[in-house]
Amino acid sequence: MKCRKWILCLLMVTACGVTQADLSPLEKLRSTHPNQWYEVGDVGYDIALMGDDAIPFLIQTLTDEKRSARLSAISFLAGYYPDARVLPALTKVFLSESDLYLRIIAARAIARHDPESGRPLLIKCLEFEIAPMSRLIAVNALEELEDKHARAMFISQLVSELEHPKTRRAAAYQLAEFKDKRAVPALLKMLDDDKLNAYGKGKTAFALANFKDKRAVPMLLELLDDKELQTHVKKNVVEALVQIGDKRAIPALLNSLDSWDMRWQVAEVIKAFGPSIASLLLERMKQTESHEVRYEIVQILRYVHHPELAPIYEQVYLETEDDGVESVMAFAFADMGAVGFEYLLKVTKQKPNHSVWYYLSTYNGAAVVDAVAGLALDESYPFRLKAIDALGKFSDLWKAEVSKHVPRLRADADPEVKLHTMHLIKQLNITEMTPALQKLTQTSDTQIRNAAHNVLAILSEPKSLKLSVEMNRPSYDYGQPIDLIYRITNVSPHPITISTVAMKLPDHLLEIKVQFPDGNFGGYRGPKAHFASPRREDYQTLKPGDELSVTVSVSHYYWLHQPGRYTIQIHFRPFGDGLGFGFLAWTRRLTSPKVHFDVEPPTTKHLNRMQAHVDTEPNIEKKRYQVIKTCHQLVELRRPEAIPALKKLALTRPNYGLRDYALSMLAKFSDHLELTPTWSEILKTRHSGNVHEIAMKALGASGDPRAIEPLRRASYRGNDYTIRAALALQQLGDARAAERIRNEAWQKLQHKDKTEREEGGQILRQLQPRRNEQQFWRKQPPDPQQVLTNTWLFAIIDDRQLGIKWVAAGAKAVTLTDVEGLLEHPNPKIQKSAAYALARLGNASGAHLIQSDLYAKDVSTRQRARDGMLCICRE
Repeated sequence: MKCRKWILCLLMVTACGVTQADLSPLEKLRSTHPNQWYEVGDVGYDIALMGDDAIPFLIQTLTDEKRSARLSAISFLAGYYPDARVLPALTKVFLSESDLYLRIIAARAIARHDPESGRPLLIKCLEFEIAPMSRLIAVNALEELEDKHARAMFISQLVSELEHPKTRRAAAYQLAEFKDKRAVPALLKMLDDDKLNAYGKGKTAFALANFKDKRAVPMLLELLDDKELQTHVKKNVVEALVQIGDKRAIPALLNSLDSWDMRWQVAEVIKAFGPSIASLLLERMKQTESHEVRYEIVQILRYVHHPELAPIYEQVYLETEDDGVESVMAFAFADMGAVGFEYLLKVTKQKPNHSVWYYLSTYNGAAVVDAVAGLALDESYPFRLKAIDALGKFSDLWKAEVSKHVPRLRADADPEVKLHTMHLIKQLNITEMTPALQKLTQTSDTQIRNAAHNVLAILSEPKSLKLSVEMNRPSYDYGQPIDLIYRITNVSPHPITISTVAMKLPDHLLEIKVQFPDGNFGGYRGPKAHFASPRREDYQTLKPGDELSVTVSVSHYYWLHQPGRYTIQIHFRPFGDGLGFGFLAWTRRLTSPKVHFDVEPPTTKHLNRMQAHVDTEPNIEKKRYQVIKTCHQLVELRRPEAIPALKKLALTRPNYGLRDYALSMLAKFSDHLELTPTWSEILKTRHSGNVHEIAMKALGASGDPRAIEPLRRASYRGNDYTIRAALALQQLGDARAAERIRNEAWQKLQHKDKTEREEGGQILRQLQPRRNEQQFWRKQPPDPQQVLTNTWLFAIIDDRQLGIKWVAAGAKAVTLTDVEGLLEHPNPKIQKSAAYALARLGNASGAHLIQSDLYAKDVSTRQRARDGMLCICRE
């Protein structure tokens, strides 16, 4: 299976200094220049076009004098041509090729292509006294077939060779790779051999690391201290030391944190020492002045969170002034299960931190809610307001448990406690508190009274605030300024106080959604708004029947360059006084009815003026913005006059952002087939992946048969190019590339190597259809098949046997009924994966399987379970 991976990779490591498109396949196979793989990466397609002649051609290339040609040929034969005719040639390569890597590929290909014939051949190699490396290659290939008998035979031979001085060393190293303990005495004898050089002793120490043998540690530490040793070797030494787990290595590993090229590697693996490393890391953090070293130590501690470390972490949390360290300690507590919860409660009573409150709220259950509510109700606790806000993070899942504490909080004499409690009522939509809030509207405290009115306005049905929109004209000439007027009216019987901040400038508070005549939604192009908390003078009280009227220039914020009918809808989230300032003051979002207006097509005079703009040299800085805007107008009008200017902006400018924008605009001329050669040429030249993605999407949308051939060539390049090209071909009605890639991905998912399974999963994810812009804005529910596929992948990555079962079970589960059937599957992992897939689709059939995860030890599982349960509750 790894051969197929190399089939894609070989295109990136074989290349040519020649750029002619008409190079012969043999010349392309011989190419070795890595920077020109765009020109020669389509060699796979050239070979595919040969049809029946491809196999003789590749077999002949196996004897070529250029290694790159032989490597490419053997890779193609191994991956794409499971034909009996290739077996003699592969056998010859396996037995006589001088290049070790080619022999490995050939052996695996033999085992995969024809197990019945290949297994006897490879086993025969084990039975004869041939070179140990040949036998190792053979047994590795047989392992692809899971032939345990062949492995046992090979190991038995290696054990016998330990008795012979000439073969002892090679046999011991190979036995160590199989983790056979019978190699240990020979390895120890070699380690004490004064005749063995430093390289040999290092290799021997690495071999002993497979057995966690601590007698290898002195030699490994000596290698780690060798300043002349290459970095990649030192990284292997670090991994070996961690694998052995001897605490004598910890000081040397900590010293390696000072080396910038070793820091990340050490930080990545040293956490395997577990709790024993924590106190040393903390001591080291106190001693060092290096910000980088401190950062890496903190990141290590993030993953060392055993319950017995809780007292030490408590001390660190209370003593540090570093917010980052506090956050990491809070995360560590949160991953300690029940013990961590107790310590989070303990430290927040002495020194609150936003991370502590966040992680407290990741726990679930009535007892958890009661504990946090206890802090909120404790009049002697100085951080009661933070505790009240934390209660809001338990969300709808624990709404009933939070609600029972709200009456006591609302009745508290502290005005700030009342205000934060009203925010909690609003946040969790606790409608049963309406009578109590109505009583608060009679209080003498203006802020509390306003807050009560505003929360009642949010909880009430129908809403107490009404948002309406109207256009100043029903129809506009092309390019004419377009304004809208929106009004906020108090339709309740009581006064409501809101802020006038953010009422004129579109922002996350004022969202103007514009649907264009072509059905797409327009992107905001106005200035960015960053609002501070409103001041008291920013608030205005609306008496019953009063309204606020605001005019917004829509054409200033959106490029409305398409003629036809537009649809506008406004969403506005005003600030309400009485809830405090800043984020606490947000009220519920108001939504207006949709309104429509028309934009007339441009006149001939207007078109001539636009033509004059695009004829301007776009490299002139003063003119560039006008040229871009005019090009956008012409693109929206689908006027081909924009094409030359867009080509100039896209293909001659060094500004990558401008280039990508111009190409995106150019791609909208999908019906202009004269652009097909331009897009095809872009695929042949070296550009960033984003440029090629735009080109492939444009070719896919063109419907032009001429686009099929360049896309087929691109589908053999490997990496993301293969998938993007396959999707574009599928759009053109050619699904063969996508099917080929999908089949390979499913095979990878069943591979014994986890890396291969992960790669297969990533490929399948990318082959899923993506939601387009309209689907995104309309917030359509997730596609069931996509949800199920993603969940299958979650289930199978870490377990190969589970992966094989899951592919068999999950591939048939194309309906919700099928997935519900998987809840009875004998494998509990498949049951739980099916339950989470159903939960994301709002189906409660597997809720009982998710419930237990709400009380998991680790924070990520608890959050995932809560998200799943909330998906069910919202349906």
